[in-house]
Amino acid sequence: MTRRPSGLVVNTSNTSQSYAEPEELLTYDEIMACERENFAEYIDELAEKAILLRHLEDPKRGVIVKPSSSSRYFPGGKGKAKRNIMTRFGPHYKAPGTFVTTTYDHEEYSRWEAWLRLRDDLRRFKHDITMRYKRQGRFSPRCKGRRDNVPARRVER
Repeated sequence: MTRRPSGLVVNTSNTSQSYAEPEELLTYDEIMACERENFAEYIDELAEKAILLRHLEDPKRGVIVKPSSSSRYFPGGKGKAKRNIMTRFGPHYKAPGTFVTTTYDHEEYSRWEAWLRLRDDLRRFKHDITMRYKRQGRFSPRCKGRRDNVPARRVER
């Protein structure tokens, strides 16, 4: 019997909307202001955070790692993301095109269901683009696809 993959991470929002009085509803502008404040706090915390990794054999040796160096919100992280994309696309990196990232609502689909739907949804998406190009009398675009799969975790019994 095969088991469905587990480990779905549910993100929670720390907006002030959740701290509001039951009778009081915030406007969209107030919610966005709270979101900006929370994001600014997150960025400040991330910039100050440092992780010490000690050597297993010699605890006196270690390395300090700053998570901000790999975050997309900091210059070092942006460079790292650009290098990863360049590596993925190889010679096609400079080709004109659009980079599409599919995202599924975690409340509507589980991770397992999203991976099962992905192939059909991408095929339908490419077909719709091709049909639009043909209706306009243009050549259809070439599609270069890449699907990244999260490696399955081994369950030890």
